[in-house]
Formats: sequence, structure tokens, C-alpha cells
Amino acid sequence: MWSLIRRNRALRRIVLFQLFSGLQLGTFGLLFNLYLLALGHREDLIGLIASATTLALSFMALSAGRMVRRFGLRQTMGGGLTLSLLAALGLIFSPNAAFLLFFSILSGMGVAMMQSLQMPLLAEHVVSEDRATGAALVSALATLSNTAGTLIGGFLPALLGLLGLATLTRDRVALTVAVALGAFALVPLLGLRGGVGGTPQGFSAAIGTVQEDRLRPQTRRMIRNYAGATALISLGAGAFLPFVNVYLARLGANPGEIGGLLSGVGIFGAVLGLGAPALARLVGRERLSIIARVLPILPALLLVFFPSIPFVVLTFAVRNAGAGMIWPIEAAILNDRIPARARAGAFGLRTAAWNSAWALSSALSGFLIVRGGYSWPIVILIVSTILGGVVLSFVLRPTAEERAGGVPTRSVVGERPTVPSPRS
Repeated sequence: MWSLIRRNRALRRIVLFQLFSGLQLGTFGLLFNLYLLALGHREDLIGLIASATTLALSFMALSAGRMVRRFGLRQTMGGGLTLSLLAALGLIFSPNAAFLLFFSILSGMGVAMMQSLQMPLLAEHVVSEDRATGAALVSALATLSNTAGTLIGGFLPALLGLLGLATLTRDRVALTVAVALGAFALVPLLGLRGGVGGTPQGFSAAIGTVQEDRLRPQTRRMIRNYAGATALISLGAGAFLPFVNVYLARLGANPGEIGGLLSGVGIFGAVLGLGAPALARLVGRERLSIIARVLPILPALLLVFFPSIPFVVLTFAVRNAGAGMIWPIEAAILNDRIPARARAGAFGLRTAAWNSAWALSSALSGFLIVRGGYSWPIVILIVSTILGGVVLSFVLRPTAEERAGGVPTRSVVGERPTVPSPRS
């Protein structure tokens, strides 16, 4: 891995781009909802902002492929990063809720132009035999830089408070520092030139349609059912995850404590992800996927009856670490079972289902929290996870070919999926 970094200058630039953009996302992501609370806003607006951002991200991904063909990969990603940074500044200084929603839509559009194109950028600058190693490196760095950003966001307000700044001024300065970290990512990105890996064949950032007329009925059914399971699981994730830092603040945690706790979860998830192939060999990848998806039900049930900081963190940790570990395994299962010509459409349908359900759930959850408290999103998490797990157990059952030995059902995951899924 390190030899690859030493001999590939473009990969070093991509690593630096990922480092600074991850730091910005982690720092801004932790602080922004807490800043909204300080402004006097409540969870209903926070949910609407999360929903608007996610919907904009989904729709912008539809045109990312066309933008790459017109402007080029590096230019499109640079434009996306610039748009997201400018939108972040707009969010910091927005005078009212209407402007917050407007700039959140712009932010989602910019983030989509970066996230959708990270793997194609890697493929363009890394030769085929090194792409699996390069993808693993970039993916691990994304997790760690986001975790480091969360930690920075936790302690930055306290450090700025030593200067005697008022609360809102302190928060605005901290968020502006986060934007500045992201601006550093433009330098290595714009320094990239012609790639050595060639343009990835068959790439399309658009959410495609499955070529149903060429697929067997059972394959079409599996693709649709997997998208349905994904939507159910996303309903629970969208109801709970956007409000974790706000919930911790409501329970009395300060930004430093929130940053420390959530960054610890990120490190735990990164370590657990490294052990995913070994666990898949031990218990089988289908069984591991179902276990990891439904395991958050247990701490969530405890959280319903014992609302406290430890159980919020435990529920968040089990859900996020498990999802981050299992998404590459599920992607490998889909790659095994779906013909190559239909994979883009299948992953696109999965992405569309995930983001649409997340957007709906986060908006609804914010409304329910304001009117009924935090029990509502936890109940939604539990119910949707149970339903999603049931559907997933049918979707991932070994096929007749796999039971006959035609396709390995306990294989090791060799590569990260080429379709990013930040929330898994």
C-alpha cells in the first residue's frame, strides 16, 4: 500500500483531497446542528434541512455523468467542492429558515458531485491491478478523516471560547474554520492531470434503470426486493442518525464530549471493517449481513426505556459500525448475482431507494421529535430495522446455483463497491 503511494503521485493528491474534504465534512457535520440549536431552531427544521440535502444529492447524481462528459472529471469534482463550500458559508450566515433550506439544497448538489465521482477519479489515475488497494486506502482515509474532523469539531468551540467570543460568534468562527479545511482540498484536486488508468469503462453516475427485458425474472425480483429492504432500513437510519448530536446535546453533553464520543465510534467502525472479511469467512457473508443489520434493535430497545447518553452512543455505534462493515459485503453479493450489464441500474436503484427513504424519514422524524420527544425516532428505527431485516433475509438467501456450488457464498470481499454509499 505504501509503495503504491510512493510511486503514484496522483494517488498522493487524491489522498490529500480525501483528507481535507473528510476533515471538513466531519467538523461541519458535528457543529452545524448544534449551531442551529443555539440559533433557537428545533428538530423539525433540522429534519427538513437533512431531507432537502439528501434529495438534492440524489437528483444531482442524475446529471453528474453528463457533467463529466462535458467539463471533465477533475473540473466537475472541483466545481462540486467549490459549490459545497460556498453553500456551507451561506448556511453559516443565513438569516432565516428559508435561506437555510436554499443553501442546504446547494450543499447537497455540491456533495453529490464529489461523492459520485470519487471512485471514477481513482480509476482514472490508478492502473487496474492497483485499484483494489487504492480504493481500500481512500475508503479507510475517508472514515478516519471524518472521524478526526468530528474530534476537531468537538473541541474547537471550547478553544475559541478561551478568546472570550460570544456563543454564536464562536460557533460561526468554528464552522468557518471547517470550511477553510475543505478549501485546502482544492489544491491537490486541481493539481491532477491526465490519468494513467484510463477512463473507467461503462461508468455512469446517473441512477439507471435495470434492463429488465434482458434479465431473468428472479434476478429482477431480487433487485427490487433488495431496494425495498434498503428503503426500510434507511427509514430507520434517517429517523435517528441526523439527530444523534442534537439528542446528546439535549441530554446534557457539550460539543467536546459529543465530538469525543462520536469520533471514538468512528475509530471502532474502521477497526471493525478491517475484520469483516474474516467474519464473513467464519459465519457466511449472507448471515453476517443480516446480523449486522438487525443488531441495532437491541441497544435501541434499551434506549427507549432508559434514555441516556451511554445508550444513545451504543445505539449509534452498533448501527453505524455494522452498516459500514456490511455494505461492501452486500455489494459483493449483488455483484455475484447480477449480470454486469445490469449492475449500474441495480446499484442506482438501491441508491435512489436509500436516499428517498432517508429524506422522507428525517423530515418526518424532526416533526415528531418536536411534538412527541425522542422516543419516536427510536421506535421508527426499531420497527423499520425489523421489517428491513426480514425482507433482507429472503433477498440474501443463497440461490439454487449457490447451493449447488456455482457461486461461492462465503467468499472474501476483495474490493470496495464502486458506487459510493456514505450512509450505508
